[in-house]
Amino acid sequence: MLKKICSQCSIPSFSSTDEGPWICPNCQADLTNLPSEDAGRDVDSFVRSDFIGKK
Repeated sequence: MLKKICSQCSIPSFSSTDEGPWICPNCQADLTNLPSEDAGRDVDSFVRSDFIGKK
């Protein structure tokens, strides 16, 4: 899993591939040309804190 941090809103964005366009799901900024990094365990902690707590 890959991660990019949006340069506009600073929210992390996750993807399984670095190919094709990459658009921030929060502010719709184009992240395609930003470098990606291995998301590691960030995916789990981001999902738990941002989605599971909201019902």
